[in-house]
Amino acid sequence: MGLIGVLGGVWLVRRISMVWFYRIAYWLVFILSLYIIWKGATGLFFAA
Repeated sequence: MGLIGVLGGVWLVRRISMVWFYRIAYWLVFILSLYIIWKGATGLFFAA
C-alpha cells in the first residue's frame, strides 16, 4: 500500500504543479485530522 501511495505521489507531482500538489496534500491532511479528532471525541464522550 505504501509503494502505491509513493508512486501515486510521484505521478501527481509530475502531472500538476508543486503548489497545487501541496495545497491538495495539506487539505487532505487537515480533513483527515478532523476525522480522527471527531472519532476520538465521540469515542471518549459517548462510549457505552
